[in-house]
Amino acid sequence: MQKSKTRQLVLGFILIGTVGVGFWLVARILYEKFSNLWVQASAEYKLAFIAALFSVFGIIYTQIATKRREINARHFSEKAEAYKGFSETLFDLFFSEKATGKKLPGDELLNRIIKFKKDIFIWGGHRTLKAWKEFELSSGQADFKENAEKIGKLIKEMRRDLGHKVFLTTNLEHVQFLLNKEAIDQLNAEENNKTK
Repeated sequence: MQKSKTRQLVLGFILIGTVGVGFWLVARILYEKFSNLWVQASAEYKLAFIAALFSVFGIIYTQIATKRREINARHFSEKAEAYKGFSETLFDLFFSEKATGKKLPGDELLNRIIKFKKDIFIWGGHRTLKAWKEFELSSGQADFKENAEKIGKLIKEMRRDLGHKVFLTTNLEHVQFLLNKEAIDQLNAEENNKTK
């Protein structure tokens, strides 16, 4: 049994070596033939050959780019749906008490967060995942401003993942959209105390 495995291994290496040498010889012969043809060819043939090469590479690039756009379009709709669910949860969390007089129930909030985590696990970009993890790790221990920064960063990364330009905005600017005047004043006061 051991001898047959050793024999198969040796024969496999010999076969691989033979095929490799064969490819090398064919490539060398083709190179010598075409390099001689290239030197002897007129300028018109050289230009036609270069144009054909560019056409082939252009077609290949177009196919790759089209495939990438199709994949991104499919991912975009899934990302947008996941991020929309999180956005609705945030708005319900911040505004449901004002609108209905009732807070968002804790078990419903937990179910929505679990669904969001499942969705971004598959569809979220790497920056979004990192921002969520930072928020999740600090949410129970951080102060109001730090939590607002983390939520703002998460919103910013979700918007970036959906194609928005967010480089001119701060994390707090994204979260201030959700806050009332008192909370914004509190954030600004904490920011001013921090810079003094």
